[in-house]
Amino acid sequence: MVDGATAPTRSGEVAGAGPDAAAGPQLRMHISVNVEVTKAARPDLALTFECSAWPDEMEVERVYPVRRGGPAAAQQYMGRQFSELDDEMQSAVHDYLEHRGVNDELAAFLHSYMENKEQTELVRNVVKKRH
Repeated sequence: MVDGATAPTRSGEVAGAGPDAAAGPQLRMHISVNVEVTKAARPDLALTFECSAWPDEMEVERVYPVRRGGPAAAQQYMGRQFSELDDEMQSAVHDYLEHRGVNDELAAFLHSYMENKEQTELVRNVVKKRH
């Protein structure tokens, strides 16, 4: 399920859609993706990458540590905005995720998958109502 969108600007263009986008107001949908990475030596600790899968790119929003398997901390540190990190750190995180398949191709696949899933569910619901 798509869980967010970017609205068109005053000019009617969607941010990031470019001048070649189809005429008329559009929404640029995104899917929230949380990637959790653990090490076998410390399965109780994880690093979470909070991402937005846009139709044409995977965007990292936040990176933060989490403790797994125990009671949830009342005040979990959610990290800084990813865009606030220095360029070298951002590049290292992008490379790290890219090597693990969390990339623009995954974002495009997720959107295709969700579009197909929604169509399949719609057809199934129509067929159920007819019977």
